[in-house]
Amino acid sequence: MRAVLTSILMLACGERAESSEKYWIAKNADAVIIGQLREVSAVRITGGWRFRGTLVVEEVLFGPVIPLREIAYSFTCSCCPTSRRPPMEAVTKDRKLWFLNRHNKHEWTSAGSCSDAGFRSIEYRDEMRKFLRSRDR
Repeated sequence: MRAVLTSILMLACGERAESSEKYWIAKNADAVIIGQLREVSAVRITGGWRFRGTLVVEEVLFGPVIPLREIAYSFTCSCCPTSRRPPMEAVTKDRKLWFLNRHNKHEWTSAGSCSDAGFRSIEYRDEMRKFLRSRDR
C-alpha cells in the first residue's frame, strides 16, 4: 500500500523513477536524511503547488542536519498540474529517505527536479549510504 501511495504522488506530479537517475539526486543534495514528513499544507500557485511541512529527522546519512530534530520543509512543485492537488499527505504515513538542499536559513527543500518532492523509499538506505561514502573519497 505504501508503494502504491508513493507511486500515486510521483505519477500525479509527472515524476519518472528511472534507475539511470537514481544517484543524480544524491549527487546534488546538501543533506540526505531518514525522516518523516508531518503537518503538510498546500497552496496553489501560478503553475503548480507549494507544500510546507516539518521533517522529523531520525538519521543523517550526509550533510549538516542534526539528528532527532525537526526541520522546516518547503517544496514548490512547478511541474504539477494546477487542476488537481498532488496527495502529499500520502507521504506522511511513514519514514522516507529524503534528499534535501538548503532553501534559506530556516528551510530545506527537495534536491530533485520541478516535480520531485525529494523522497525515496527507505529500502534504498544502505545503497545510498554506500554511494555517499564512495562520493566522499
